Amino acid sequence: MRLDGSEKSSLNSNQSAFVSVVGDWIYFSNRDEDYHLYKMKIDGSLLQKLSDDSCQYSNEVGGWIYYQNNSDSGKIYKIRTDGTEKTKLDDTEISSSYLNVIGDKIYYLDNNNNSIYRINTNGTGKVQINGSAGGFMNISGDWIYYGNSKYGDLYRVRLNGRSDTRICSTSSSYVNIVGDWIYLPGGNYLGFLKVKVDGTQVIGN
Repeated sequence: MRLDGSEKSSLNSNQSAFVSVVGDWIYFSNRDEDYHLYKMKIDGSLLQKLSDDSCQYSNEVGGWIYYQNNSDSGKIYKIRTDGTEKTKLDDTEISSSYLNVIGDKIYYLDNNNNSIYRINTNGTGKVQINGSAGGFMNISGDWIYYGNSKYGDLYRVRLNGRSDTRICSTSSSYVNIVGDWIYLPGGNYLGFLKVKVDGTQVIGN
């Protein structure tokens, strides 16, 4: 639909998750088929299945789709946008989530030990960034914003693992960063908050 809410139209009949739009294509996971990966044109035409894997937290970058493969214990995979060259990137005992692909690095949460890691997009160079991460991870600039699993507060840490700092004691879910502001739901998902990225201002309820 338009930003003013007009011209709303349905593009498909599937429950769709992890939606991303790149150029003229929409990539999404089909919840009606155990999160199988699909793509279609932005007008809803040319619907194509790309993988029978259960794909979540997908990112389309540079002709590749990076995703958590629930069909293989949550390990990280990549596949071409035409459905070819499916590749496992890490075969260690991980269960990944909240993938963020920045350049040639993948940042993700390891659900087994609640730590943030990064790995190269070719599967090499795995490094732990920090511990005590609880999800809803988002990256903006040189910072990773995340919910702290121990305290439930909103934190940020630099991409190199330094300056791990609490921003504020508030909801830390569904984090979106635009400019110098973080937008997220209020307590008990009632209303909305916006918070300065350094935590100096909190506006909303």
